[in-house]
Amino acid sequence: MIEKIWKNKKGRCISPAGLFLLGSVLTVIFGFLQIMKTDGEAWNTILFYSWNDYFMDFYNHVSYVENPSTVYWSSVHACFPAFAYIFYFALNRMIPSQYTEISTLTRDNPYGGIIFLIYMLAVTLFFIFVVDEYLRKRKIEKLLVFISLFFTAPFLYLFERANMVYLVLVLLIAFLLMRDSEKKVNREIALICLACAAGLKIYPALFGVLYIKEKRFKEAVRAIIYGVLIFFLPYIFFGGIDGLKQNICNLIEVNKMVWEEGCFNSLVHITVMFGHKTGMATETAVQIGKVISNVYFAVLLLAALFQKSKWKTYLLLSGIMIWFPMWSGTYTVTYMCLPLLAFMNENTGKHEIHEYVCAILFAGIFSLLPIHSEMCMSYFGYNLSTVVRYASMGALIAVTLANQCVSAVAYARKQKK
Repeated sequence: MIEKIWKNKKGRCISPAGLFLLGSVLTVIFGFLQIMKTDGEAWNTILFYSWNDYFMDFYNHVSYVENPSTVYWSSVHACFPAFAYIFYFALNRMIPSQYTEISTLTRDNPYGGIIFLIYMLAVTLFFIFVVDEYLRKRKIEKLLVFISLFFTAPFLYLFERANMVYLVLVLLIAFLLMRDSEKKVNREIALICLACAAGLKIYPALFGVLYIKEKRFKEAVRAIIYGVLIFFLPYIFFGGIDGLKQNICNLIEVNKMVWEEGCFNSLVHITVMFGHKTGMATETAVQIGKVISNVYFAVLLLAALFQKSKWKTYLLLSGIMIWFPMWSGTYTVTYMCLPLLAFMNENTGKHEIHEYVCAILFAGIFSLLPIHSEMCMSYFGYNLSTVVRYASMGALIAVTLANQCVSAVAYARKQKK
């Protein structure tokens, strides 16, 4: 199996895509051996690990929507768009009412457990289907891709949190799969998938710039229409205009929450982290972080508009979705799956050095390294697994921007000659 990945049909050495698979799968093997070696204690280095709040992003929201008209007043953490609560309301009504008023009761009963299982299985089947359709690879390579996703830290953490990001990710892959289809109906479904993704988490609307970039303005307009309808109409069932206003208030309040020690979840919190190490006031670090975050947004968006490679364009847009929001859960790293899948498909045959570097960095993101590191904990407050995947993601974005700058300079010089 390894030899098939390492060499292509002509006997040449490993491709960048093959290098990613080799690196990622090896960390999975190492990771599970490490978990067994520590008698399961190594799980603490990659999961949230809270006995009182596991699967929180599923059960909490199922509980919040017990009374649809007051969902946004039930908790400040009820901050998803109304479209998301249509799903949660449907799931709520599949569990006996005596178990749905408190999230822990919703979770700790057989009905809640089976509904959670059905939901996760349904989304996973959808995920497997769209990825299988999207990837232009052999069966063995597709199998290894699923291993490098499902059994690595970003996805395992996403499963443990059970956040709606999983469904959003599936919708975005379906969007990328069908947006360039020869069939008009598929292209229209792609627009609806994008609108639904934005209706669940808002920031996936960024991928709409692909239509502007390609001057497909009619499709861009229809995407906006679908998006507006899907986003606003559901508020009719969830408090109307007042519900929308309270949703905005909840979002503002949630985004005010700042850990004094900082974290890797957003550029603002990364700034707070390093500000805390240097003795900077948290408020000052937040303001500086917001400036850095806005510059980051502008640079990556501009670069995405001029980037020719699909996977690099997806990388830049995904990078904005992950690090630009004031508060962004660690599970959002799974959005790096979007550029990864495109990276696997784009095989220029040149196998340039920077492609191998990117493959290694992708393997760093989608890895399983359940190792307790005193050094990482003392300086960053996180174990090695989290540090490696965020450092790899940041380096991948930096390498992509640097390569684009070098290409632009080379092109400008060529034009002068």
